[in-house]
Amino acid sequence: MVSRALPILALVCGCAAPNLDEVSANVTGTTIIALTFDDTFADNFQVGALTESHGMRATFYVNSGRIGAAGSLSHDQLVALEAAGHEIAGHTVSHANLATLDEAEMRRQVCTDRVALLDAGFRITSFAYPFSGQDATARQVVRECGYNSARLVGGLVNPNSCNGCPYAVPIPPTDPYQMRTNDSVKAETTLDALEFYVTSAEQHGGGFVPIVFHHVCDGCDSLAVSPATLDEFLSWLELRAASGTVVATVDAVIGGAVQPPVDAPPPDTIPPGSNLLRNSSLEVDDNADQIPDCWQRGGTGTNAATYTLTSGAFDGNVAQRIDMTSWTSGVRRIVSRQDLGGCAPVATPGHIYRVSAVYKSTAPVMFTVYYRNAAGGWVWFAQSPSLPATATFAAANYTMPAFPSSATAISVGLSLVNLGTVTMDAFELVDTAAPPADSMPPTLAISCNGVPCATTWYRTAVSVSLAASDNVGVTEVRYTLDGSDPAIAGTLYAAPFNVSASATVRATAVDAATNRTSQSAPLLVDIVAPTARVSAPATNATVSGITPIVADTTDNVAVYRVRFYRDGVQLGTRVQTTYRWNWDTNTATIGLHTLSVQAEDAAGNATRSAEITVNVVR
Repeated sequence: MVSRALPILALVCGCAAPNLDEVSANVTGTTIIALTFDDTFADNFQVGALTESHGMRATFYVNSGRIGAAGSLSHDQLVALEAAGHEIAGHTVSHANLATLDEAEMRRQVCTDRVALLDAGFRITSFAYPFSGQDATARQVVRECGYNSARLVGGLVNPNSCNGCPYAVPIPPTDPYQMRTNDSVKAETTLDALEFYVTSAEQHGGGFVPIVFHHVCDGCDSLAVSPATLDEFLSWLELRAASGTVVATVDAVIGGAVQPPVDAPPPDTIPPGSNLLRNSSLEVDDNADQIPDCWQRGGTGTNAATYTLTSGAFDGNVAQRIDMTSWTSGVRRIVSRQDLGGCAPVATPGHIYRVSAVYKSTAPVMFTVYYRNAAGGWVWFAQSPSLPATATFAAANYTMPAFPSSATAISVGLSLVNLGTVTMDAFELVDTAAPPADSMPPTLAISCNGVPCATTWYRTAVSVSLAASDNVGVTEVRYTLDGSDPAIAGTLYAAPFNVSASATVRATAVDAATNRTSQSAPLLVDIVAPTARVSAPATNATVSGITPIVADTTDNVAVYRVRFYRDGVQLGTRVQTTYRWNWDTNTATIGLHTLSVQAEDAAGNATRSAEITVNVVR
């Protein structure tokens, strides 16, 4: 029996929060909805504020290896979500389909992911199977890695499918490691369909209904809900509170203590020998999916291809063949499996590796290289020059750059880059050993708008470029804008960036031997013009004798100088002082005159005030 209280219920219905024991003991008429968001997408961050505005909280199933990557949620964003009451949950390190893995690799994906999230300070009790891929072994692994529940995708009734399926998960779930859902929300999923998931559960005795979202955006993906549709759904859910329908996180529904972390088994040891790749001749395909064991398909762009194991081999009995049947852009490839150690060879930072293979093709091909980072995510690293088409088997090899300090494993393969076919066989990956000792630090230069940075004020945003070079190779360049050490909290430099306010750019370049060079450039940047008006005399005032003209000015940094004008002609200036000019009206003709002031800051930004009119008398 669940004993954890459900504090979020009070936020939704405005009533006292019931205990889940009470909910479980009185299921009829009680429906609990969980808003769950999979895959660490950056566009999910807006869900926090959106659900909070309706008094609700969501569950975010996170891949630890994706945190901070392009297009993914950052660590700081996840911290902010949890601090606001949302749940952070596990989803494997790299979004792996557990049903395709052996037990050791399952444990590396599930346990390592949970340990990483726990180490990052999150409360981790819930899990979701990527691709809904699971079996009895996977369920046991998830339980033993310390999760209190695991969510599938599908298995509950849908408007046009799954006839005979249940409408909700019982509370408490009969099996918390096989919690069903309706189908994933897609771009074509209507508001009516979302409401159907809820009302059909309400009308059939209630229960627990996890709803699966992925992207939150307008038309960015087939698995996307528009922010407007989501907001309408949340508004509608608020109205269901009166009938006993509430929204809660998965952790709040399942309850239970946070289990201690469980370490995964270490990576498998590569058998002795110079070739670091498993199944390098592509002979073994135990699951008969036309992809050799310890290898995987991949690709980019808009194209279509088929993969087959052909008997026309160079070495052994079979070779891998890829047929590109349509092509607009991108590539199709096979690479060594990107896992956490069952297949992926360990990489030694600073070492240089060489990959070779035998191929024949009707279109150009190239070697592609990835590395696994410390978080378990896979990162594109390098690719070879294009290799020409060849009608007969030809040997090719590619020597990579030195591996960066963050690399922990290697994935290599061949890519087909256009319409045609490629047949590949006999891969080999060797460590050429560490490069020669490198004691020479990189060179580093900071430039502003394409030239060396100046010490004067800039009146527009400055485009800052960082250029580094090294006798062996620069592994990374990082920078900060507050003068702090980039090695501690710097931003990885990729392209020129704009600085729109005064800052101290400090940059560090590092080479493969960890030699380091730092440079600093203090920038004085002010792109905001001052404000200015004549505060005295008053407009239409009658003046005579010595009349003070007083300027009222403001600036985001400081006003440097004020100019005083009568009838458009400068009377005088005041610099960094009281901005007041004593005007002898006896020097002016009797009658109407205009007065104005101009405020200037140190960067040269200037604002001329509106003119006022005064009447000079004797």
